[in-house]
Amino acid sequence: MKQRTILVLDPIEFRGGSKVASEAMFKQLVGENIRIEVLSNDSHSWNLPGVRRRRLLSPHFLRNRESGLFYFLKHFVFFLQLFLLKQKLGNVDLSVGASGPGIDMSLYLLKKITGTPVLQFVHGPVAKSRTIARCLVEADRVIYLESARQSLVGALQRLHSNGDEQRAAILEDEKYQVLENGLARDTWPKASRQDKPVILWAASLLKWKGLDILLDAIRGFDDDRPETHICYLRPKDTRLAVSDVVDDIPGVSWHESPGNLDDIRANASIFISTSQREPFGLSILEALAAGLCVVIPKDGAYWDRVLTDEESCIKYCSGDADDLSQKIHYILENRCDAQRIGERGKEIAARYRAEDVYREVTNTLVNWSPVSNATRLPLCHSHDRGD
Repeated sequence: MKQRTILVLDPIEFRGGSKVASEAMFKQLVGENIRIEVLSNDSHSWNLPGVRRRRLLSPHFLRNRESGLFYFLKHFVFFLQLFLLKQKLGNVDLSVGASGPGIDMSLYLLKKITGTPVLQFVHGPVAKSRTIARCLVEADRVIYLESARQSLVGALQRLHSNGDEQRAAILEDEKYQVLENGLARDTWPKASRQDKPVILWAASLLKWKGLDILLDAIRGFDDDRPETHICYLRPKDTRLAVSDVVDDIPGVSWHESPGNLDDIRANASIFISTSQREPFGLSILEALAAGLCVVIPKDGAYWDRVLTDEESCIKYCSGDADDLSQKIHYILENRCDAQRIGERGKEIAARYRAEDVYREVTNTLVNWSPVSNATRLPLCHSHDRGD
């Protein structure tokens, strides 16, 4: 059987949860007669053996352009690189947007010119934009986290001004597929081997990840402050607000992009998430799988809906550093309860094995056949500049 080629676009410049999830998905294709080519702004983010990594060039003056003429110019530059790579590779059976339609728009330009079908992953909420809505309509398949559903509907509703009153219900179309993330068996986190209270926080320094809330919470501790490890990714070329590294708090160790995160996690017993309405929270799943006592905000996000307070996690009032501090004190005073919660979290994490949760996605990739679209719309309008 002829080998098939999948071309993956990755314009994001650091290794976040969406890349880890995408990598776990593609890992399920090992042994299939499929070649995966990744065009990435940060090729070092991809650690999957057998994947061919290629550098995506991004002119500095076009970075962070998210609207207007320069936004479309940036994606045109990406499109040229995609087009040249496709010519070099020969036949490309499928292109994959690994992030979201507003980030992967150049794939839709490639489709307009070459007819290459697009499978779009959506790992978080999308903007309420007509351009994004047109990409969603143009995509051959859209695989999205449930937490992104309302934002997808909101974007599609922008097409009402074009007289298409049925787009709000388009997510019922068979080309839309709900995604749950999972962890691969061979990268399953090591079990916690720590009895004493040791805190782990792991995320990027983007403000919405809430690092400042954790720092405010642990500043209230004096001699009884638990050992704390902060593992962070430093975002590159972003206009979003970023937290500072504050290395003057006794008992707090900082680790930038640590290669030994699994060992650091195994030597912790408490995991604290401070993100605001995390779309999924892969780091939370990893902490659950390792048996840590997970502490999350009450914010209606994915894990707040899945986990039960004082049974499979500890919950605190979202954004409230004082309440978080009280919950940490509770854990310190009730170690047996914390260990019980960690064990229960471990049982829940066992339901999220990549081999199971990605099976439907893997079947889609292996047995690729696009769902026909009834309507094709222009990607952009003269008055639509990526709004």
